[in-house]
Amino acid sequence: MRKVVNRLLYDTTQAKELGDVSARGVAKGDPAWEETKLYRTPKGRFFIAGKGNAHSRWGTLAGPNVWAAGEGIFPLTVDEAKHIAEQSLTAEQILKIWPDSFEAA
Repeated sequence: MRKVVNRLLYDTTQAKELGDVSARGVAKGDPAWEETKLYRTPKGRFFIAGKGNAHSRWGTLAGPNVWAAGEGIFPLTVDEAKHIAEQSLTAEQILKIWPDSFEAA
């Protein structure tokens, strides 16, 4: 999937997939189902890309009060990427992405 946002090209085939950040526990037939991955571009920018049903973050407005399944790409700041990663990825996955960004509790 590819999308230009603010004159920057985000491309899932050129970026490194960092992990699955989809909503957990939602069946594919559920209106909130989604499949979302976190990516980092070769230049170090973060984004999520995915697809989902009408009530997911990827749902699109198809008419007045009518939502449909959709797909897309959303660029993220580093802080937004860390926040999403903390919600969905394991500690090992997070430390592979940002090895020096977290301190022991």
